[in-house]
Amino acid sequence: MADQQQQAKGKGAKEVAEVYVDPFERDEQLNKFAADYARYIEMPERAKAEMQSIERTIESMLTRLAELDALVNTTSPEINATADAVLPLLAVKTKQLEAIFYMIEKLETFVQAVNNSVVQMEESVDESERLFSEVNPTSITKALGFFKWRPTAVAREQHKVMPPWKPVPIVDSDELLALKTNLNAQFNDIAAGSMYALE
Repeated sequence: MADQQQQAKGKGAKEVAEVYVDPFERDEQLNKFAADYARYIEMPERAKAEMQSIERTIESMLTRLAELDALVNTTSPEINATADAVLPLLAVKTKQLEAIFYMIEKLETFVQAVNNSVVQMEESVDESERLFSEVNPTSITKALGFFKWRPTAVAREQHKVMPPWKPVPIVDSDELLALKTNLNAQFNDIAAGSMYALE
């Protein structure tokens, strides 16, 4: 019985001895485990460098945005003042350009009409010269006076009378002058309105 009790005590002491750990060794093991886990949690140096670069870029962008905001706030009143001054003038110039374009179109029409009239006049002159040469075939020699011209009987028989000349209608410039006067009046009205608008 006593032997059994001694064996039990010895066995319990052995188990306590196996469970007991030195505090110094325990702290050392904890530090080792903590260092091992810190390697997994800790960010690599390359990632740290990239994060720092991204942070610097973001800070630079924020600085530039702040500068841009300050510039916009500074120039906004000037832009508004310029727009208020220039837009009415642009509207007036647009009206003047419309009048100028209308005048250009009318001038193109007038020039085309004058060109057609000149062509008709040239055709009429050519036709008159042809008829005159048929009626007076020796008119050139008469004009030059190299020798005296005496019409023969055949020439007298062939003598023809020129048909009456038909005048070619020419372009009337009164319409263009009236258009110019009207446009000048419009320009004066627009200029007066622009001065009133800008005041």
